[in-house]
Amino acid sequence: MNANALSSKHKVKSGPYFEFNHHDGADTLAVVFNGRNIRPPKFTFWKTFQSVHAHVIFLNCDIPNWFRDGVPGIAGGAPGVAAEIKKFQSETGARRLVTTGSSMGGYGALLYGALAGADEVLAFGVEPLLGVPGGKTEHTRNHLQFLYPDLTGFSKLPRTTVFYGGMDINDTLGAWLLWKRRRASLVSIQHAQHDTPDFLSRSTQLSECFYGLVNGNGIPGFDYGQGSGASDEVVRLLWKLNEYYVARDWKGVRRYLEKSIIDRSSPLLDHILAMSFYRLGDHRRARDQFTANLNSSRLFWETWLNLSASCLRLGMIEEAERYAVNAVKLRPIRSVAHSHLATVYRRLGRLKEAYEHCAWACKLNPGRTEYFSALAEVANLVRLPVLEPIALARSHKENSQLAIQLFADYELRSETAPSAAAQSASAGVLAV
Repeated sequence: MNANALSSKHKVKSGPYFEFNHHDGADTLAVVFNGRNIRPPKFTFWKTFQSVHAHVIFLNCDIPNWFRDGVPGIAGGAPGVAAEIKKFQSETGARRLVTTGSSMGGYGALLYGALAGADEVLAFGVEPLLGVPGGKTEHTRNHLQFLYPDLTGFSKLPRTTVFYGGMDINDTLGAWLLWKRRRASLVSIQHAQHDTPDFLSRSTQLSECFYGLVNGNGIPGFDYGQGSGASDEVVRLLWKLNEYYVARDWKGVRRYLEKSIIDRSSPLLDHILAMSFYRLGDHRRARDQFTANLNSSRLFWETWLNLSASCLRLGMIEEAERYAVNAVKLRPIRSVAHSHLATVYRRLGRLKEAYEHCAWACKLNPGRTEYFSALAEVANLVRLPVLEPIALARSHKENSQLAIQLFADYELRSETAPSAAAQSASAGVLAV
């Protein structure tokens, strides 16, 4: 990081969907592609790259287009954007060209990295094969479907590093495709889903990745490992399981797992197995499996959430409360974690705490009308006001940041562990 980076960077040209920045003395051009949740005129990783010693291009597009037909405001479709990137590289005299992005942006980084001849690509949670059921790229099934449907089909992709969520099926399938067909380097964030940049940004790791990319000194893998994305055996199971999983055919999920030999090193498969027990109403077995899963996925918030839900179904309300609190600590910005904890508090008769977490569910996801219905019921009991959806929508970002400040304990330093009885009950449980 250059202390004078911000002062020596200046905007050359811009529009709602693009921004070209020149950085005095830099010899690398970094092209940053937007994820789908950041809409124009904002750009993904904008603040971080203001402090990176590089020329920077920020690019965005409309969600269904997924960067396949270019960037609005730049003529010529995808080839035209690639030409503009190479032109700016020539104008700045940049020696190296690198691209990066997350989700939709990861696809853009790979696509334009190939088209513009980048030296290196850093992608987070990318799906190189568009339209896989259950993935984020289901939006891409439209009139542009014929454009770049499979990025692993490029005869030559730049050197690529993929960070992906080890607890996300489609992230894992995408990582495997790039590893198997193009020998990408994989880094699995074991407890993450489709949100790896968020996990890395909790420390300096995300910035370290970008600095390594820009400086050409190598992108650190830290101590995460390749994960299931580098396992043919696990991925073969996932391709088939995904068909049942997307259809919510839990009998099919369970039946397929029961006749398969599960790789015990795959927390994702163990999680899917536990979910099949829960969804089929076998809550005791679900509780035991989720408890056993804590050995490998202790910091995965959904393990605690579903363990709590299983206990609640079994009438183990005190245990359900302890585990629900852990889910909120690990993922304080997830509305469903607060909604579930509110349900548990209602069962315990702790109505003011139920009101608090009903309110947080509304603050974090004001589009869910059922959250406001639940809040209204509890508010009536404790005689407190109901929040207004319009006001909440305007302050969603601030609410998310405040939730993190109030509840986050990402390492579960104050973990409320499973009871001795629960541990004992699950001690002999093995996945089928």
